[in-house]
Amino acid sequence: MTISEIIITIVLAVYGLGTGFFYGLMPLRLDLANERQNRLQQRVGLVAALVLLVVVIAKMLVAAWVTPLAMVVGFGIARIPAIHAAMLNRFALFRVDLRNGHKRRSERRGGKGGKGNGTAKGGSANAHHHR
Repeated sequence: MTISEIIITIVLAVYGLGTGFFYGLMPLRLDLANERQNRLQQRVGLVAALVLLVVVIAKMLVAAWVTPLAMVVGFGIARIPAIHAAMLNRFALFRVDLRNGHKRRSERRGGKGGKGNGTAKGGSANAHHHR
């Protein structure tokens, strides 16, 4: 392995960490991502695929393995709750926009975060209240 291959591998490892970190901060569900986030995800993904393709064509096998592994590590780092929350507070780009008709999970379930619709074994939600 030449010094230039080592340098390229290190640069691609840093690139992979950054790309994975970026994807880790984005909403995981497509229906929660806004249009700008979708466009950025597509563009970053396309560039990452092209970079990996060039590395494979250039037969730089170490870099071809290091780059996607670094992406996975970067994604994992970004999904650490404390880091994820700090980055969402710092950068508005990564936040989910709940004003676009998207509801929080607890609101979709029909209440205060509990599972189901408030009924027990198919009964009415108000069956336990006496009138």
